[in-house]
Amino acid sequence: MLQDLAQEKNMANKNTVISHLIDHVWAQYDYDGNGFLDETESRDFMSVVLQMNENVLAKSMDRDPVEIDEKEVHVAIEQADDNKDGKITKEEL
Repeated sequence: MLQDLAQEKNMANKNTVISHLIDHVWAQYDYDGNGFLDETESRDFMSVVLQMNENVLAKSMDRDPVEIDEKEVHVAIEQADDNKDGKITKEEL
């Protein structure tokens, strides 16, 4: 039982850290501060996030990273935009 409580507390702490990281990263790409990422902001955000992910993955697999192209970025934006309004909110991520 104590182990379960410790795990719940650890998960809550991780969620808090993740939430703060999302807020920090979000603030860097929501250039106009309107609470969502428009087309340009989404493209900039996804390009960086996807390339960072590829770099980490490549390193873990002991290979050179590949360059993320615009098509991959576009697909990721479409997948993230749940309501298809051309904007991405934190909730959609």
